Amino acid sequence: HPGRLFVAVALGTIGVMGLGLPSALRAGHSWVWFAVALSASYTLILLNRSLAHPLFARLTAAGRFDKRIAVFGAGQIARRVADHLSKPEVGIYFAGVYDDRVGQDRLNPEGLEVTGCLEDLLKNARRDEIDQIIIALPPSADQRIAMVARKLEQLPASIHIVTHLTSDFIDEGPAHNVSSIGSVGLLDVKKKPLADWSPLVKRLEDLVIGGLIVLVTLPLFPLIALAIKLESRGPVMFTQRRRGFNHRVISMLKFRTMRSVDDEADLRQAEPGDNRVTFVGRILRRTSLDELPQLFNVLKGEMSLVGPRPHALVHDDQFGEMVESYGFRHQVKPGMTGLAQVRGHRGRAATAEKIEARVNSDIDYIRNWSFALDIKILVLTVWAVITGRNAH
Repeated sequence: HPGRLFVAVALGTIGVMGLGLPSALRAGHSWVWFAVALSASYTLILLNRSLAHPLFARLTAAGRFDKRIAVFGAGQIARRVADHLSKPEVGIYFAGVYDDRVGQDRLNPEGLEVTGCLEDLLKNARRDEIDQIIIALPPSADQRIAMVARKLEQLPASIHIVTHLTSDFIDEGPAHNVSSIGSVGLLDVKKKPLADWSPLVKRLEDLVIGGLIVLVTLPLFPLIALAIKLESRGPVMFTQRRRGFNHRVISMLKFRTMRSVDDEADLRQAEPGDNRVTFVGRILRRTSLDELPQLFNVLKGEMSLVGPRPHALVHDDQFGEMVESYGFRHQVKPGMTGLAQVRGHRGRAATAEKIEARVNSDIDYIRNWSFALDIKILVLTVWAVITGRNAH
């Protein structure tokens, strides 16, 4: 878009001006050169894009950038591979199915049109008509796979062997990669959440941002404590046991919002209009101020600012029986807020569908964690607190 392009070029020019500002102040004509550079850069980039876009569009429509992929094998595995490669959204040119065993008893009952045999595949690849070849044979045919792979290795094409374990043993999830430890080949089912530098980044985020929030909100603590004490008898704050990282039990701090604290074995989630909640408690829950003491859990390293919200132990057990993937939430530290909360899955989880929606959001967060995502969730949490959706 021309407008966005101009803004990008202008920001780049302003950045350069900032570096050259001391000399620019001494020489007035430097501002003229900056204006000329901005104008020339914008014009040349816009012209380049205007010419390149239709050219590449025509080349793409003509298939000049398509990957040409052929499949060797005509069984059930090949059917699944062929069905996937034939989808328009995949963006490749399917160069056909090849197999030496073309008798009707060898084919998938659903039927696959066989383009040719192994020799035909070799000839077509030598004519530079194929970029990649996928050997789609069952693992039990290991000797045949090795023989075919040896013959195909001489071709100027990349060779792949289907590892169909991904879809047979793992129901859903992101694309899987292969790796190796020495000479041992591995199928990467999942990566460790928050690996490498990620734990350090997230811990610094919790300490710096969490510390700042504590400093800003600390004056509210005595005011909240006084309001709770004046309205009802009982402790100002209390602890609830929750499962944290790797199912470890932690003691989570909260301001008391009810007239009494339920025994953990009989703990019942708060509902709209719950008569156990005090007047002050309703305000605290509506504004999420009852969660402020958890900042100390964050600073201690038991929790994080952002992560799956922890549930009571008794509810953990109940929800775990209702949703098979529930335990996945414990791969990271629990959070004061999370992706599920800003998506609207906040408050009482009354049905298996609501619990599953919350768990799916938590799993999305774990798989896609980034510092930017945490900041986005924190900002959206402010809006969720303002609207008070599902807060009771």
